[in-house]
Amino acid sequence: MKKFVVSLLFLLVSTLGLMLVNDTLNKFLMLSSSANTAYKTYRLFVQCPTDEIGIFGSSRAFTSYAPSLFPVKTFNYGYDGSTMAETLFLVKQALKNSSSMPIIINIEPWGFPKNPEINFVLNYQLALSNKSVFDALPPSKKTISDRIPGVRFHGMFRQNLGLYYNSKSATFTQIDSGSELHKTIRTPKEWKALNEKLRTTPHEFNENSYFESELVKIYESTSRPIVLIVSPCSKAWIETFTGEPQLINFLNRQKQHSNVYTLNFCSSNSCWDNEFFRDPTHLNLTGAKRFTIEVINRLKTCPKLGKYFR
Repeated sequence: MKKFVVSLLFLLVSTLGLMLVNDTLNKFLMLSSSANTAYKTYRLFVQCPTDEIGIFGSSRAFTSYAPSLFPVKTFNYGYDGSTMAETLFLVKQALKNSSSMPIIINIEPWGFPKNPEINFVLNYQLALSNKSVFDALPPSKKTISDRIPGVRFHGMFRQNLGLYYNSKSATFTQIDSGSELHKTIRTPKEWKALNEKLRTTPHEFNENSYFESELVKIYESTSRPIVLIVSPCSKAWIETFTGEPQLINFLNRQKQHSNVYTLNFCSSNSCWDNEFFRDPTHLNLTGAKRFTIEVINRLKTCPKLGKYFR
């Protein structure tokens, strides 16, 4: 009996030790890469920076901007899989931080999801120990296990280790203040295969009155400049895009607000060659640098925004 109790205690202590090691190591890996989604939430909610331009959006924001090229401190809060719901969740928090700096929101050319599949907990686990994050998340998405060391980061080790490696080696990607800039250069054969899959990509602008009304609430809640940018898509994608008039109408409606500025790079008049993309809707490193420079140059000419970009 004594042997059994000792063995059981040893098993429990070992399990607890492994859980704590897993939790500590994952937290270290997360905080070691600015491209990690959990780190971005931790930075925004816990560190509350007030001296930077924030960029928000999905993977197209995540991989399209080179923040180090901006003349002022800039950080990219975009990440893979973010819907407008999650993007606005982060934007609202950024507006709570005392700052006069502009906010950039990268808009999808295909519009807003009707029924977004949102997994807030998966993306914001590191910051869940912060009460403001835990309280702000949808109640149905939270469980007490999300706050238990060793459990909250379970299964994320490989992803976190990969981001840490990329941050240190820059073999395939270059990490730049929250951005993940891919060095991918496709061959003509690869592009042919990618373009054949375009039929599975949304090509119409999907309007959603709820998300547009949420954007309007954001404009009206602040005097800070809000810049809406539609980042480029490949020529092949634009040639199949049927929603350009709807996209332009949407941007024109937003410009009616005095603190809103719009830039549209996804236009039939501004097609970019494949050399600037890693797939039809995501820029590569070369494309991101060119795009960022063009954004800065265009914003410089805006009377009310120029001071931030010179």
